[in-house]
Amino acid sequence: MPLTPEQIAKIRKKDAETPDALKRNPLNDYTEGWFHVTLNTRGEAPVLGYITGDPYAEDGSEKAPRCVLTELGKRVEECWQNIPSYYQEVEIDVFQAMPEHVHGLLYLKPTNKVHLGQIIRGFMIGCTHGYWDTLGIAWGDAGQKGCGIPRVCTDRDHTRSYRGPSLFVRGYNDVEAVTEEEIEIKRLYIRNNPRKRLITGSKPDCFRVRRNMKSANWTPDRIMQGLCADRFIAADRNKQVEAWRQLTVKGIRNDRGKVSATLNFQDRRLVIDIVGNQELLKRPLFPLICHRADAHLFEQQKAAVQKAAREQGGVIVTACVSPKERAIVKLLQQELLPVVEVMDNGFSDRYKPTGKAFYAVAELRRLEVSPWQYEYRRREMRAVKDDQGNTVLDANGQPEMEEVPNITREMCMVMNELVRIISGANDDWWK
Repeated sequence: MPLTPEQIAKIRKKDAETPDALKRNPLNDYTEGWFHVTLNTRGEAPVLGYITGDPYAEDGSEKAPRCVLTELGKRVEECWQNIPSYYQEVEIDVFQAMPEHVHGLLYLKPTNKVHLGQIIRGFMIGCTHGYWDTLGIAWGDAGQKGCGIPRVCTDRDHTRSYRGPSLFVRGYNDVEAVTEEEIEIKRLYIRNNPRKRLITGSKPDCFRVRRNMKSANWTPDRIMQGLCADRFIAADRNKQVEAWRQLTVKGIRNDRGKVSATLNFQDRRLVIDIVGNQELLKRPLFPLICHRADAHLFEQQKAAVQKAAREQGGVIVTACVSPKERAIVKLLQQELLPVVEVMDNGFSDRYKPTGKAFYAVAELRRLEVSPWQYEYRRREMRAVKDDQGNTVLDANGQPEMEEVPNITREMCMVMNELVRIISGANDDWWK
């Protein structure tokens, strides 16, 4: 029976009101595979525990960072451990409760027929029942009470229950991990949550997003100048107009079907957001932009960039658009040399750099700059390859991972122009 217009309107309204981070990916099979799940407590109440320890202590030591769980936090952890008791085709992996949210990694076997959403809903119900127990709220038959995951419950909706408050907000965020490398990255991320929380708390200024920064040079004319570095755009006024439209109107696709990020405006003026050590901008700045025409001079460019950072106290400014730019930045990171990176997305209110970038910001040797409005994206990771196509391994023998770029050519041209503005130098300074 087809849906009525009223039903379709309700579905569309609900979809529009749901944050992108809580929406399911229509391309995923949610009955099989590895999934990293995140749930937040209602009102972000820090009721599950508190973080303690030395942020720089080694894992496994007495002072290693950890979350000391409250009684409610222990009930939530017990609920996670109980999931396989109710869903035999599910294996649980690493789990970390933080004061106001939880992370968990689980594996749905090929023989599983239950949707991930049903499993998480059962987990949330069990946690809410544990919450009600701590509040003294009677919620069901005596045989049901406890920290298990009930299959049948008298409450239809535990996020707006008439019996009592829910523990978690409605919905959850999921990220599918496909490769072994991605699975290991998720494990490491979950385990490192307490450590990163302590580092962030000890250096709040490093990780604070400074918004709506203005520059006299960051103007529509300079952006158009950057776009016109593309000879095809420069030769056609209509393409210039369309490129500007793609960068200033949300959801506009280019001729290749990609959607550009939207430039950040305040009071009709272009603005920039930054995270990290702003003092780096007071040092000598050198742009890193690798052009295809200079591919045969790559070794010369790499040597000049390394020399500027090592011997001249310079800070390298780059958008990390091309693989060669990312390769040079990786070498700089290995030597703990400073970098200013123009990012391809804006910063959310809770934004924190990830991976090695997080520790680089904490050590005051990284600044991130974004001219874009923030948009939620599902991150895709891939193994880093060298020039011969071989997987690059880290110090522990694990494959190094990088985020798959999700940018248009128009964005690349704009980001490279911002690199020139920040550094105040020409691309070919190294020649």
